Order: sequence, then C-alpha cells, then structure tokens
Amino acid sequence: MAYLAAQINKGLIKSIRIDGSGEVVQYLKSMLVFAIVGALHDSLGDSLNYVNAKFLADEKGIETSFGELARSVYKSEIAVKVTTDKAISNVAGTVFDGSEERIVNIGGFKTDFKPKGKMIIFKNTDVPGVIKSVSTILADENINIADFRLGRGEEGDALAVILVDSEVQKSTLDKLAALQTCLMVRYAAL
Repeated sequence: MAYLAAQINKGLIKSIRIDGSGEVVQYLKSMLVFAIVGALHDSLGDSLNYVNAKFLADEKGIETSFGELARSVYKSEIAVKVTTDKAISNVAGTVFDGSEERIVNIGGFKTDFKPKGKMIIFKNTDVPGVIKSVSTILADENINIADFRLGRGEEGDALAVILVDSEVQKSTLDKLAALQTCLMVRYAAL
C-alpha cells in the first residue's frame, strides 16, 4: 500500500504513517518498516532493506509514525499515509477470509480491488461520458482494460482504478490528462 501511495504521490517524501484497526494493531510497529520500504523503494532502490529502512528514513529526515484508526467497518484494516512536498496520499486495505487482500480506499474514495498488476489511477469531475472518453483513449492505444473500479466523492468528483494488461506510456497518460474532466492521472504497478 505504501508503494502504491508513493507512486500516486510522486515527490520528496516528508512523512510515512501507518494506522490500523482490529487484530493487526499489535503488529503496527513491524508493519511500519514494510511501509517505509514500500514508500522509499523507487528512490533508494537496492540500498534499502528491512533492516536499515527505519535508519535510512530517519537519516533523510522522514518522519515515521503509527497508531490506531479511529474507526473501521472491517475486521482489520491498515491505512498508509505518505506525505510529500507536493501532496498527501492515503491508501487503505484489508484482508477478507484470511487471504483475499484488497485495497478498499484511495484518497477517501471507496474502492475494492486486488493490489496486483498494472493500473491507472484517474481522478475526474463526475459527469457523463468520462468512462467512454477514458476507454476510447485506452482502446486507441491498444491497451486492454482488465478491470474498471469507480468510486464517487462527495464533492462532485470520482476516482477510477483501471487495471490494464500492459504498461502505460507517458504519452497515453498525457492524453488522459488532457481530458477536460481529468483532475489527476497516475500509473502504478504492483
């Protein structure tokens, strides 16, 4: 989840926070190390591991913390917050039936998808025709949509998580970003 949050929010990482509810609360300190490794993976590469993660974060002045979620509708839930010099990314997940991992929230938008594969995160104004416009661009680029999850916000916006079968080039992201309804578009691979 931290790796996803860092891919959504490209920038200089200032802080990483992990919160949990349910049975996982007792493991939050250990899980924070996994969150640090995920969030810093792209910037530090092979020099980063589970042994030195907290040390490297401290050395770079990255604030790290953990705590309990105020409330959750799930038996157990983990929420990761990555703050950069540009924005804040929040990603939350849970596990159903002991083995079904799911991302259930991105930036306050409810969703439900397996955290695996290539995906486009597309935030837009919530108006008719957006799905058609996005699908047309992807079809024109010969990118197959494996799954399309949509969450609606309370402020007239929406967030789509579009799982795709192939890598997405910057030129495709630029075409999506050029849509009048686009508020944000990112590519992530897990």
